[in-house]
Amino acid sequence: MPLKEKVKINNISSTSKEDLGQVFTPDNLARLMSLLLIGDKREGRVLDPCIGNNVFLKTIDSLFPKNNFLMDGVEVDKELVDSSFYTNNSKRIFVKNFFDFSPLFKYDFLIMNPPYVRQEQLSTSKINSKRLINKVLENTPFKSNSQTNLYVYFFIKALQHLKPGGRMVAICYDSWLYTRYGEIFKEYLNDNTNVKKIIHFKKSAFDNANVGATIIELEKTSKKSVPVKISIDDARSIPVLNNKKELNVFLKNLEGKDDDLLFDFNELFFEDIGNKFTNIKRGLETPANEFFYLPNDIKTHLAKPIIKDIKKIDSYRALKKSTRRVLLVKEKKLTNIEKKIKDYLLDVKKNVVSSKGRYKTLEKSIIERKDWFVIKEVVPGNIVFNYYFRDKTNFIYNPSKYFVSNNFYTMNSTDAFVDLAILNSSLTKASLVLNARTQGRGLRKLQLYEFKKVRVFRKELLSKEEIKVLRNYGKLLCSSSSDNDEFLIKKIDLLLLAFLNKTTGKSVDYQDIQRYKLLS
Repeated sequence: MPLKEKVKINNISSTSKEDLGQVFTPDNLARLMSLLLIGDKREGRVLDPCIGNNVFLKTIDSLFPKNNFLMDGVEVDKELVDSSFYTNNSKRIFVKNFFDFSPLFKYDFLIMNPPYVRQEQLSTSKINSKRLINKVLENTPFKSNSQTNLYVYFFIKALQHLKPGGRMVAICYDSWLYTRYGEIFKEYLNDNTNVKKIIHFKKSAFDNANVGATIIELEKTSKKSVPVKISIDDARSIPVLNNKKELNVFLKNLEGKDDDLLFDFNELFFEDIGNKFTNIKRGLETPANEFFYLPNDIKTHLAKPIIKDIKKIDSYRALKKSTRRVLLVKEKKLTNIEKKIKDYLLDVKKNVVSSKGRYKTLEKSIIERKDWFVIKEVVPGNIVFNYYFRDKTNFIYNPSKYFVSNNFYTMNSTDAFVDLAILNSSLTKASLVLNARTQGRGLRKLQLYEFKKVRVFRKELLSKEEIKVLRNYGKLLCSSSSDNDEFLIKKIDLLLLAFLNKTTGKSVDYQDIQRYKLLS
């Protein structure tokens, strides 16, 4: 028996229209999205949670005339509802706010063009209130910030209505590709869905709004595949597609085409980071952190500060307060070590041997080596990088040359502030993402040989004045919070982009690089 929900008619005053954020989908895009969504299926439950002028459900009905779909539409603005479409039990309309729509309704397919309303407007919105949005978020791990746009909340609510294995196709503004909240949103999608395709429109997708947009195709599944990324200048160039065969031919001709405005990292303006810094090394490796990272109550000159957790560093400069204490013993005989550390190590040995295989690496070392307590030192450099990363890809200045643990790479720079600015530019971050391998749940990793192939801008190409400006930006970064650095990073990007655009004759802007970084 199908679920029943009382239909509530909302009266939307003209003064509240701006809260709706309505931008309607052109017919050619609706056809492309409908064909992407449905594929070879001809039955199942379909939802459009913000139907507007109902282009999606009408398009699906016309493209697949012999179907057994049960179609539901939700719309808060009753003035837009065309009741003539909903003539039987297989087509239903709920005139209400989607955030009030019962989560018990589940669907095989979901298609939408969610409204575009900035976070600032939500605090005063009479329709899409923060109270309703917080109700949606209360059972999810999503962490919104002060800039999160309304369409992100529509995605989260929509996923709650999608059955396991269900499919969604949505079009939204492309601000998620170059904003802080977009990085959080992308991680949420990666954690909870399999993103199959991203189609990016660089210039225009909507008839009445000259802004970039993206179509996202995804499945609600834990299985992961590498998403197909397609870049299109203008949505108006998309033909009117009538069937899946025409769709496949159209997409095949576009797949694999990178954004033609962006720079080729293989050009001579860039070099391998492994050539730029010939002394890149991995940090200290301890056989059991539990024993070799000392608590503060054990006082000894053998405890040295070490950078262990990137989350403890809230700026671009490593400070002692962000370090831990690692036990670095150089003497190869226990008899030559101060008594309290000798006693400590004997207790460690006893605990490890009696742990019945809990510390296999350390136990093996104890059996095979008399100097099992000696850790091979790695001389640290003045710049470090954590090779496991999600949205943060920060290079950290390490002027005191603290030791680093083996989840970091360390390198030495003779002009650290200039290199720090270049390494933290969006150009470098885009190159990092290109070379990294996905670990799942938004996590990426760079093996040492992969890291050495990351392409970075050649500072030797810049003038003395440009180098001076970059050096100042690098110094400012060191006192900047990594959560409040966008202004400085943008300054660095614009300086590098100005040089590259002038030299190559291209016109890449800051947002192009941000989109590329997150689409890569």
